[in-house]
Amino acid sequence: MDFWKDLFSIAQSVITGAGIIMAGIWTYLVFVRQRLGLPKVDIDLSIDDIILPEGGRLIHAEIKLKNTGSVVVKSDYGELRLRQVVPIPDEFKGDIEGGYDPVGEGNTEVEWPMIAGREWKWSKNDLEIEPGECDSLHADYIIPVTTKTVQLYCYISNAKKKRRGLGWTCTKLYTFNSNMEVSRMADRERNHKSPLTKQQRQQKQQPTQQKRQPMKNNKPKKEE
Repeated sequence: MDFWKDLFSIAQSVITGAGIIMAGIWTYLVFVRQRLGLPKVDIDLSIDDIILPEGGRLIHAEIKLKNTGSVVVKSDYGELRLRQVVPIPDEFKGDIEGGYDPVGEGNTEVEWPMIAGREWKWSKNDLEIEPGECDSLHADYIIPVTTKTVQLYCYISNAKKKRRGLGWTCTKLYTFNSNMEVSRMADRERNHKSPLTKQQRQQKQQPTQQKRQPMKNNKPKKEE
C-alpha cells in the first residue's frame, strides 16, 4: 500500500513539475518572443485646412492613437512638427536643381526645415489608453497660402521605456490645392462686386439725389 502511495506522490510531483515547465515555456513564447506584454500603438495623421479671409491658411491636425496591444499604453510626452517641403527651402534648391540627392550622409530622409512645432507634456497623469481603445491629440497652425506641400512628423513617447527615449513615430506628406482655393475666393469676391442692375442703381442713387436737392434750392440768388 505504501508503495502505491509513494508512486502516486512521485507521479504527482513529476506532473506538477512538468506543468510548471510548460507554463514557463508558454510565458516565454507569448510574452517574450511575441512581445505581447509590451504596449503597441497605431498612429494616423490627418489634416483639415481652410484659407482665412484675412490671409493665411489654417491647418487643423489630428493625431489618432489606437492601442492594438494587450496592455495599457502610457506616454508622458508627445510632439508634432510641421515642416516645409514646397516651395523648396533655399538650403535644398542648389542640390535639387543640380540633380543631387539632398539627403545627408548617414541619414535616410530629407531634413525639411520646421515651420512650427507643438508639444504635449504629461508630468503626473500620463496619457493612458486601454487595450482596444482610441484617443486623439489636436493642434492648429497658420501658414502662408503660398505653401503647397508640408510634412507632418509625430512622436509619442513610451513611458515604460522613458530612459531609452523610445516611442512611436509617424510621418506623412500633404499637398494643398492652393490654386483652386485661391481661384474660388477670387470668384466669390468678383461675384460679390458684380455690376448693379438698373433698379439697384436707381435705389442707390435716389438717397444721394434727395440729399443734394436742398443744396440746389438753397443756392444764393443773384443780385438784381
